[in-house]
Formats: sequence, C-alpha cells, structure tokens
Amino acid sequence: TECLKKGTRDSYIFGTGQVGRYFYRIMKKNGAIFSGFVDNDKRKWGTAIENELLCISPVELTKLPHPLVMVGVGMHSKEVFDQLEGMGFRDTIDCSEFLLPSFFDDIETTPVTQHREGHDSGDHNT
Repeated sequence: TECLKKGTRDSYIFGTGQVGRYFYRIMKKNGAIFSGFVDNDKRKWGTAIENELLCISPVELTKLPHPLVMVGVGMHSKEVFDQLEGMGFRDTIDCSEFLLPSFFDDIETTPVTQHREGHDSGDHNT
C-alpha cells in the first residue's frame, strides 16, 4: 500500500457501488492516492465518482502500463477477478481485506442510536 500513498503508480478501484466508494473514502482518509474508478456499467464511464475521480471502462484500463486494481464490488468479486485475469491483469487486490477491519471498527465506535437514525421502528403510537 506504500505506492498508494506516494501516488507513484496508476491505482484504480474497480467498482463504483457502495463497497468501492466506501473503500475509497477509508483509503483517502489514510493518505492513499487513486487515479480513478473502473466499472462495467457504461453509464458510469466518464462520470466523476465521489465528485473527484473519473470512472473508466475496463478496456481503457488495458491501455495503462501495469496499473494496480483494487476490486471493491462486494459479492461479485470472483467474477471481476476472473474478468481481470482474462484481460491479463495480475496486480489485483481484494478491497474486503482492508474493509472488514475498518467496518467493524466503525460499528464499535458508532453509538447505537446513530445506527437507527432514519429507520422506521414500526411503532407509530409514540
């Protein structure tokens, strides 16, 4: 992860959904520098994710010299890893290795009442 902090290598997050964006926010808070996002959804290509980084297509990713790809797609990670391997990428990392510890840290430090905000308890008599 040292190359992520120095920005010495093109580093992309594959996945613009909740997992990929959450991973981006955590890593950015810890000093990581990313080049952009990648997604299979062509509606996302050319858009700014997190109001900062451009999303490119997997084909665009193949035009870059040896990018590091962090896969943040949740339950579809096996399919994405297979896709990337089929495209010749070897430098891929599963974001869940980084996310699970931080996710549980967030749960432990967030008050229970904050978890329930915006949720309807079903009790309308109070």
